[in-house]
Amino acid sequence: MRFPAGRERDPHFGLSRGWFYKNAALGRIKLITVKDPGASKGVSFIDVASVLSYLASCADQEGQKAADVSSAVARRRELRSRKKGVRP
Repeated sequence: MRFPAGRERDPHFGLSRGWFYKNAALGRIKLITVKDPGASKGVSFIDVASVLSYLASCADQEGQKAADVSSAVARRRELRSRKKGVRP
């Protein structure tokens, strides 16, 4: 997939050109650059599979955070109910 034009969003993911460059620099996604031998310029493409994989890992992390929060809330409720039962 090609990069979105400057100041535009990618039509598939809604992400900006800068987002792709930043996450590629951090090693989160892959970019593919194609240029002819001896050419000074080429064309860069976004590896869609790497973007999908990264976004899925973010969703998994968010799901784990939500599960951790809900279990902590349940544990706190349980402790409160035990305390209420002990008080005179």
